[in-house]
Amino acid sequence: MQQWTLTVATMLLLGGCIVPAHADILFLTGNNPQPDEQNVLYNAAGDINGPAFTIEGHLNQTDTSVSFTSSSLLLASGGIGQATIKACTTLDPASCGTPATFTDLLAFLSVPPGGVFTDFIFNLDAVADGSLTVTVTEGNGSTQAATLNNLDQNGQNFYTVVAINGQDIRSVLLNSTVGIVDATQIRLSGVVEGTSVVPEPASIFLLGSVLSGLMIWKRKRSSTV
Repeated sequence: MQQWTLTVATMLLLGGCIVPAHADILFLTGNNPQPDEQNVLYNAAGDINGPAFTIEGHLNQTDTSVSFTSSSLLLASGGIGQATIKACTTLDPASCGTPATFTDLLAFLSVPPGGVFTDFIFNLDAVADGSLTVTVTEGNGSTQAATLNNLDQNGQNFYTVVAINGQDIRSVLLNSTVGIVDATQIRLSGVVEGTSVVPEPASIFLLGSVLSGLMIWKRKRSSTV
């Protein structure tokens, strides 16, 4: 509790405005760095840059894949300091259309699937003043949302979403009331990659029992023929 109090105090000193917490998720305005942050980049051979409705980048330290989905065509490009997601009106990356904007963006860890994280920072460039609704799906499947009414067409729009009290984040959905030109400087921390489901011992025992039973039944049936 003391550590979290200090973190909140630091955020306030940095100019972050705390939107009331929903359960164990805090929605913050401003750029509020967290420990062990990783940048989302789009310059690796395996990245899916688009234009597409779903694009895929990677984290610069763990190389975990991060996907972004929208109802608009998206185009991603760039490494550290230049990583950008913008909208397209055509499938030709050379002629995306001007101006092209999006109003929704869903972010989640995709490879391996099922991963979670504890912090999501992003910067939006808006065409007009408006509001942004951020919906978080937690690791346990619950959803929490907050509407931030300070989306500004003049300047940067940094936001930070932080999970506290042992909670984690499975996905973040952004919905804006105005067009977004691009999303930049996206960072995640507290990343835990998804893992394959390992059968429980009881399930393995049950499967073995079924197979053994089938083998015994087959032998008895063969002996009676």
